[in-house]
Amino acid sequence: MLRRGDSLKPGVGLEEEKAYIRERVDRYYGSFTGLRVLGAGCGTGRMEAWLAGEGASVVCLDHLVEAVEISRIHAQRAGRAEHFVVGDLARMPFKGETFDLINSGGVLEHVVSPRDALREYFRATKPNGVIIVSVPNLVGVNAGFGLKPLFELVCRRRGSGSYVERNFSGASLRRPLEGAGFVCLDISPTLFNAFDRYPLKWLKATLSALGIYRSYCSALRVFGRRFPGIAFGYSFMIAFAQKPW
Repeated sequence: MLRRGDSLKPGVGLEEEKAYIRERVDRYYGSFTGLRVLGAGCGTGRMEAWLAGEGASVVCLDHLVEAVEISRIHAQRAGRAEHFVVGDLARMPFKGETFDLINSGGVLEHVVSPRDALREYFRATKPNGVIIVSVPNLVGVNAGFGLKPLFELVCRRRGSGSYVERNFSGASLRRPLEGAGFVCLDISPTLFNAFDRYPLKWLKATLSALGIYRSYCSALRVFGRRFPGIAFGYSFMIAFAQKPW
């Protein structure tokens, strides 16, 4: 059941993700108006509702009926017109070269073969079209600071069957993107700053009291542009890639 407000509450970093997408769409298309956009693995559909509000023609795809229904509720509450499809990312029910933009946030880490999913994205993207994908980085709060593989091993030995999602370095994200045929134009440690979350908020408070928090974040971004998968303090990477003509 969808509890009132819970699943539709804006997530941490959503505004930064929107800014990232807007900057790149403005650069390559000029505006969202008229773009055919696929939300691949739409989840709650928050980003897709925003894209529809910006003028794009949006399709929400997820393999979970519940996710599609939540996305539909979110679109209705936001007054957005969208299309909703239940389907498999590795065998998407769309003709080739259908979409100008595919947005896939927090999805590839959960699929068995990211490259197979990206090949489907490639097939469904128009020539010169683009994809924007975000994944958890190798070192960060979401990835347990690089310890998730150990957590997964312990859980398996205890027989809990707990699933821990895949974490990516910059290189391990770039490889499947390029292996699927895309040209990777950018990988950034954006999305959200984990220093707004416990326990790192105490470190943020300390650095702020010393007057060096902003300088630290600036240095972290410079480091992260070169090594996005190990940018301590950021939980996700976001990649922008283009399908060649």
